[in-house]
Amino acid sequence: MSTRRVPAARSKPAARPKRTARRGVDADVRRFRMAMENSADMIALVDRASLRYVDVNSTICRRLGYTRRELLAMGPADVVLDRTREALERDYDALIADPSTPGTLRARYRCKSGMELPFESRRQVFRSGKRWIIAAISRDISEQVAAERRLRESETRFRSLTHLSSDWYWEQDADFRFTIVSGPGAVSVSGGDPTLYIGLTRWETPDLEPMQGDWAAHRAQLERHEPFRDLVLRRRVPEGGARYMSVSGEPMFDARGEFKGYRGVGQNITQRVLAERALRDSEARFRSLLELSSDMYWEQDEAFRFTVFSGNSPRSIKEGRRRMIGKRRWEQRYFNMSEADWAAHRATLEAHRSFRDLELGRFNEEGAPVWVSVSGEPVFADDGRFVGYRGVGRDITAQKRAQEALSDSEARFRALTQMSSDFFWETDEQHRFTQLVHGPDYREKFSNVAIGKTPWEMASTLPDEAGWAALRATIDAHEPIREFEFGRPRAEGGARYYSVSGGPRYAADGRFLGYRGVGRDITDLVLAREHIASLAFNDPLTGLANRTSLVPALEQAVERARRRNARLATMFVDLDGFKQINDAHGHAAGDRFLVEVARRLRASLRASDFVARLGGDEFFLVLEEVGEVSLLDSVANKLLVEIFKPFEVGPGQPVSVSASIGISVFPTDAGDAAALMKNADLAMYQAKQAGKNAFRFLGGEPSPERVLP
Repeated sequence: MSTRRVPAARSKPAARPKRTARRGVDADVRRFRMAMENSADMIALVDRASLRYVDVNSTICRRLGYTRRELLAMGPADVVLDRTREALERDYDALIADPSTPGTLRARYRCKSGMELPFESRRQVFRSGKRWIIAAISRDISEQVAAERRLRESETRFRSLTHLSSDWYWEQDADFRFTIVSGPGAVSVSGGDPTLYIGLTRWETPDLEPMQGDWAAHRAQLERHEPFRDLVLRRRVPEGGARYMSVSGEPMFDARGEFKGYRGVGQNITQRVLAERALRDSEARFRSLLELSSDMYWEQDEAFRFTVFSGNSPRSIKEGRRRMIGKRRWEQRYFNMSEADWAAHRATLEAHRSFRDLELGRFNEEGAPVWVSVSGEPVFADDGRFVGYRGVGRDITAQKRAQEALSDSEARFRALTQMSSDFFWETDEQHRFTQLVHGPDYREKFSNVAIGKTPWEMASTLPDEAGWAALRATIDAHEPIREFEFGRPRAEGGARYYSVSGGPRYAADGRFLGYRGVGRDITDLVLAREHIASLAFNDPLTGLANRTSLVPALEQAVERARRRNARLATMFVDLDGFKQINDAHGHAAGDRFLVEVARRLRASLRASDFVARLGGDEFFLVLEEVGEVSLLDSVANKLLVEIFKPFEVGPGQPVSVSASIGISVFPTDAGDAAALMKNADLAMYQAKQAGKNAFRFLGGEPSPERVLP
């Protein structure tokens, strides 16, 4: 017996799962390394104990200028500016103690070349054996930092603002009484309790009023069951002031087409309304300062020394002559000019080139900063000899102060932009985008592809050419845009949808400057509308057309056949004994079988043929461009064979179900859609009475000689 127990040695193959597991782990590691290497982000793994890098990807090596070997001999304390080694240790220990601690860091890398690379990093912690490893995934934010810097230095940017959008969802019944009001924005505009609206119409809500007109126009629109967009309402609050909101909605109908009420979204626009008022006041003050500017005139000799200085202000002329005559511009003390700036300016002068709007800042006798903007052009004698420069200057002190105030205002509004779900845009007089501003976490960043282009020059999924032509006609006429919807394709597939509104901009002299406005991502709303439409016209189980969409489709097919003097066949397909599947195996198995039948029908017909599910186990087919009626025999037989093929409703549980098919042909059997459906139904019952698993034409079998006249 001991010899027969030798097969116990076969337990060696048990090691095979371990080897398989190791190979799986190795494969996971290789996939992780491949993903890490192929990542556009900078990825580094840090050992907490030694505070050294234990792995880095090629992206961080390339961006910092180090080799992989060099970085693995270093740690984050060697290359991360703005954080000391002790601060990094505290950060890592906090992550280890509580992994839910926010691990985001915004700082700068010191590159091997000495340059600094701004970055934003997400850090996560995990165990590797007995070691704690910190994974730092960083992205280059140089462009973002540069954009923020340019924003601070801009002269005219942000003449409008984007606002912090707080959306909410609402529904009303057929009498326009609120049944649902939900979302964070509803709290702020309702005084803290949005349930106060429930059971009331909009015009019955206390202290609520439209910004334009009265409730009559809105009520008439609702009673006509029309959608509405951006209805601006004001709610006065007891403590003084008001809250402003923008609401949009669309009517709801049931499957029978009966009106059930309204649903829509709302948006708290209080901050936007108030900020727009403040910005208009700020712009008015800014224009006043510009209108009070004083100009001056100056000349220089061939050595760039001032020889003439005159202006509108007696004090400026006296002070300017005292400081400037006989001296060069760079011999004055201007606090904003570096040696490099002066070198560039001198190179321009020595090349005898014109220059425009050179801004110079200095402190006057009272110690206050004074700014001038100067422009000049070279002067040549009749013989072509260079004799010096002449030009003009503008006192822009008031403008600079206004810009500083505007910069402060922009800084406040920028915070709103960063958090906003909307975006702000501007175009020039040729309708090309010049600004497109959204927050850093905006779902789809597209400003880099939009600047310098018109909306219709970029790829789109909607509207069609007629829709874009209508938009162009609107803006060519300098009319406002309201809730224009368009779709942009995404590189990864699908599309995002947006809605924009805006108005024309004009200069003080009445010249058209372009458009400015706001937009928002409405992808979720568009997909919801499409889903609702799909439910109305498609069978949710099989995806086929339903009875609602069958009738108009059949009527259109009949009209086409009538115009072309062609035949059209309809087939009413009813499954024989389908109820037994539900009774024996359950409704879930029955639903799976119906889905399979729908697939088989679709696969057995031409792509141009129409297939619909009428309900239960009944299907209806529309076949256009039918030549010889006898060909329908082979089509019907093919369908019967395909339907009868076994289908496993469960493991080892095949079932086969036959079908009865009734056929009605236009124009032989009927002259319109309703009669075709009725006759096909009658023919189907004739097939059932003949023993099922059969097909029948209305009144009997088809005749081979029945061909097109």
